[in-house]
Amino acid sequence: MFFKNFSVSVLILAGCSFCKNANAQLWSYLGDTPAKEKAFDKYLKKEAYKVIKRHTPDADRFPYDEMIYRIRSLDSSLQYIHITQVPFTKTLSIKCATDSLEIEDCVGPARLHLLRKDLFEIVYSPRGGSDDGYENVLLLSIKNGQFRIALEIESWHDFDGTDFFELDEAHLNLAGLEPKNYQLTVKAHERRRADDKAESFDHYETYRFRYDDKLNVFYSFHVPVSGFIVDDSEKKRHVIGTFAVINLGEAKYCYINDCWYVTGRDYKTGQPTLYNYCHRPGGKSKI
Repeated sequence: MFFKNFSVSVLILAGCSFCKNANAQLWSYLGDTPAKEKAFDKYLKKEAYKVIKRHTPDADRFPYDEMIYRIRSLDSSLQYIHITQVPFTKTLSIKCATDSLEIEDCVGPARLHLLRKDLFEIVYSPRGGSDDGYENVLLLSIKNGQFRIALEIESWHDFDGTDFFELDEAHLNLAGLEPKNYQLTVKAHERRRADDKAESFDHYETYRFRYDDKLNVFYSFHVPVSGFIVDDSEKKRHVIGTFAVINLGEAKYCYINDCWYVTGRDYKTGQPTLYNYCHRPGGKSKI
C-alpha cells in the first residue's frame, strides 16, 4: 500500500468512510444512504465529551460540528481536544488549550476513539480519487501542554485497475494500561484479486512495537536516517541523525522533531525523501 505522494508501501487500520463533507472523494459515496450517513455520524461522535454546532461566518452559514474529547495528559492534568473541519476546506484541525495540529488535503475524520485515558486515536481520510481510497491512523497524547504524536501511519488503502482490485489494511492492538507498559501490535493484510489468478494473493504479517517513554512514541528501532524533507512550498531540506523508526515491511516511518514522516524516494532524482501529513501551523515544529 502507498502514501499517495510516494512509491513506498504503507500499512493501515480499517475505519469507516467519511460521507458528509463536501470534499469527500468519490469512492466514499459508494453504497451511501441517508441511514448509513446518520449511523456514521452517531458512530463518529459516540465518545465525545461535548459536540458544539458551528456555522461558517459567510452568508450561507454552512453548519459543522466541533467535537470535544476529554483526555488525561501524560503529566496527569485534564485536557480537552477539539476536532473541527470547516465545510469546503481540506484541513482537519486538532486543538487543545495550548497547542494545535493541522492535517491538510484531508476529507475528514473516520474514527475518533479514546484508546486509553491518555491516548487518543484519530483515523482520517486523506483525499484520494474515484478508484483510490485512503485512511491514516494517528495516536495522540498530551504532555506539558503540547501534543505528542505517538504514531502516524497509513491505515487503509483500496484501489483498482482495469483487471485487478487491491486492499491493504492493518489492525492495531494495544496491550498495557500505562505508557511504561505499552506494547503495540499491528496485524497487516494485503489482498489482491486479479483476472490473472497468478497475480492474486493474500499476505498476512504481524509487527510489534515498543514504546519510548521519553519521546512518547512507538517505534521499531532507533537508527541513522539521512534524507530530504519536502515542505508545503516544495522546497527540500536535508536532515541527518539517529531517529525513532517504524518498519512495516517495505513501509518505513521516521519520527523527527515531533512529527512522523513516511520515507520514500523522489521519482525524478531518486533522492531519499520524507513527507508528513500532520503538522503544527506556522512551522512550530522546527526541523
